[in-house]
Amino acid sequence: SGSGTYYYIIEDLAVKANGKISAIGWMNQQGLSWSANYYACRINNNGTLDTTFSSDGVTVINGGFNGDDKSFSMILNSDDSILFSGGAHLTSLQYDYFLGLCNPSGSSVSGKAFFDFGTLIKDISYGMGVDSTGKIVLAGSNVSNTSSTFGLARVNADYSRDNTFGTEGRVTTTFGTNTKNEAFDMVIQPDDKIIAVGYTGNDFAIARYMGNN
Repeated sequence: SGSGTYYYIIEDLAVKANGKISAIGWMNQQGLSWSANYYACRINNNGTLDTTFSSDGVTVINGGFNGDDKSFSMILNSDDSILFSGGAHLTSLQYDYFLGLCNPSGSSVSGKAFFDFGTLIKDISYGMGVDSTGKIVLAGSNVSNTSSTFGLARVNADYSRDNTFGTEGRVTTTFGTNTKNEAFDMVIQPDDKIIAVGYTGNDFAIARYMGNN
């Protein structure tokens, strides 16, 4: 929705048994590039903003590089803290995967991990999941001027990079000779295998990864 000179975009949400809704996304100032900030809110079961969350139900986070900060996926933890992931200009004026944690009251946010798949590559995480050991998997796309790949990254339960996963915690996938491949969502099976879905060329694409094996 739009409000004055700003757009507010919700990308993911979770509903608790008590009916409260936690949601994440991003806020963008119209007409300006590099103006987006991470956005989180909590709504009561009657549709009003939950003022126990960040005093007014809403928190806006300006990332460390002061560039485009967009979150696309979230996990609501049992203590009501919010894990969120997406992309931000962090290292080289290109998007990198970003994982952040908003505390239960919405009063503070901390960055927990980021992944850069290449200096001139736009890396954005669109999906996220937690396996049976507490490891967090991010899935998205890595886009250059000429090609793109599925991109997965994994951190340990303590938010350190899981160097047992691919190369320094990163895995990329292409399909055949197609140069355009992007993942937009994922799920973790009960056996911790990872399924990522998206497209390759002009086709739907799905890939399964061994996870802990």
